[in-house]
Amino acid sequence: MPSNLGFADRPAPERWTPRALAPRRPATAERRQEICRAGAALFAAESADAATLSRLALAGGVHPTTLVRIYPSVEAVLQAVLDAFITDLNTEVGAAHDAAHAPDADPAPERRLEAVVAGFIEAVTRNEDAHRSFLVCVHRLEERERNSLLLRYQVILESIRDLLAAIVPALAENAVAGETLLGTIRALLSDPWRWRSPQGPEERRAEARRVAGLLLAAATAETTGVWPALGTIAGNRTGLKSLTIGVRSARARFSEMLKAAEFGMDITLTRHGKRVARMVG
Repeated sequence: MPSNLGFADRPAPERWTPRALAPRRPATAERRQEICRAGAALFAAESADAATLSRLALAGGVHPTTLVRIYPSVEAVLQAVLDAFITDLNTEVGAAHDAAHAPDADPAPERRLEAVVAGFIEAVTRNEDAHRSFLVCVHRLEERERNSLLLRYQVILESIRDLLAAIVPALAENAVAGETLLGTIRALLSDPWRWRSPQGPEERRAEARRVAGLLLAAATAETTGVWPALGTIAGNRTGLKSLTIGVRSARARFSEMLKAAEFGMDITLTRHGKRVARMVG
């Protein structure tokens, strides 16, 4: 009777060594993207203050020790999420700006403004969780990283203001109006409670036209001092009262502000008694 019991013809089992398993693991770049995608969703839903490395590892589908090797802290994940978002936003808005200024593009400044706003909306829709994370969690970063991201975001908003100045020349001559308009642009495009993320291409184009129209109306109003009722319900009714709210209490009362804007009420945001933005319906 053979001593090997017939097993000699069977191939030896493959040894599960780290080298043999390596090809089956996602590439590091893919793991980084998966962790950032899961982190953005967690930050957007619960803020970075509620996130831990254990929860991020669970959401990203990696072992905690693997996560720590890639991102040693919650802030490191947040930094990666926000940096990727701002980079993508800048690329999208820059591409829209270049396309709007191409020789064969519509030369009307209003169309250029609409195209850039559409680029902004495209990038935000594609990175909705990262956008909300930026708006509510950027304060968690160290001062240097936080200021760098805020500055890059500010440059994007200023590029939109520059387009508005090309349409409304008087805006370039009024520094106070320009700064207030920048606050209005930020309020219209960058408030997580106000932002409505359009889904389909047609809805996004319609939203770009709507927002571009509101921005143009705000730019014109800043230079003329006349703020018409712009709400779709109120039309041009002028009997509605104005509403002035300090920015510290604006977050808590944002539902009231939205309702007022929908009915065409003028809304002024102030900081330490100084006007910093106007909201249009």
